[in-house]
Amino acid sequence: MLAGVNYPERGEERARPGAVGSASGRGVRYSTAMSANTSRLTSIVEEYLEDLRRVRASGGATAERSTYAALANLFDSIGATLRPKVVCVPELADQGAGHPDFGLYAANQVQRGRPRQGQIPGCGVVEVKPPDDDTLLTAE
Repeated sequence: MLAGVNYPERGEERARPGAVGSASGRGVRYSTAMSANTSRLTSIVEEYLEDLRRVRASGGATAERSTYAALANLFDSIGATLRPKVVCVPELADQGAGHPDFGLYAANQVQRGRPRQGQIPGCGVVEVKPPDDDTLLTAE
């Protein structure tokens, strides 16, 4: 047993979350940690959507840049739940591939809240576009 999860014996059907039992009649128990994590992620997304609502309701927002703070909070909040942790850094310097809006760095790439000198985002980059942007055209 690991983290409160009962694993089925070899050859047994494994119950899906929410399922009552398996082929052998024994149900698989899922950890309350899994439920707590789902609840935490739901809360993070709800906060993000509320931030977007506030930005839009202000009447002074742009289609793209006004959402950066909400996105950075979303990425940092979700990144904090990952192992290793992932840190979002907005407004990256051009390192030869343009100027992406966000970089996602593994925690070991960051020192005192800033990426170490010369580090490229080990977990990817994010380019934000407004909803009406033709992303296929942008990608080309």
